[in-house]
Amino acid sequence: MQLSFESFDLKASIQGLIEQLQSISTCQLILKMDEPIYIKAHESYLIRALQNLITNAQRYGKDKIVIIVGQVNRQIQIRVEDDGIGLTDVQKQYVFEPFQVLEQSRNKKLAGHGLGLAIVKRIVLLHGGKAFVDEPVELSGASFVLVFPLRSI
Repeated sequence: MQLSFESFDLKASIQGLIEQLQSISTCQLILKMDEPIYIKAHESYLIRALQNLITNAQRYGKDKIVIIVGQVNRQIQIRVEDDGIGLTDVQKQYVFEPFQVLEQSRNKKLAGHGLGLAIVKRIVLLHGGKAFVDEPVELSGASFVLVFPLRSI
């Protein structure tokens, strides 16, 4: 599958998504991004990946979700962290695989179908990037990181 990339203001797109998702969440959504970053990507797919990560964080977080965006080593890094219980080392290994439902036995209302994070991974790979679980920097729960190559605009 070949995507058509266009340049857009990532900060404005994320702020729009946060406004939309904040209205359906009790968790506070905080964007930490110093200045606008213009990225060359497929905007609707990239925002879909972020939406999946944020709604996942809303499902498992308690009070706060932080989205940290910046440029690191000629790459754009987007980190989504929540203040929930986090993931075990075993869960971290397969969380991006299709049909992996981590909370099946604990809370049926929280369990999905196991496709949201697999979709995130696929979208990131289509952009030539990578998705992974990292140690949290700001909060104590799960920390998901998306890394995209910086393309000329």
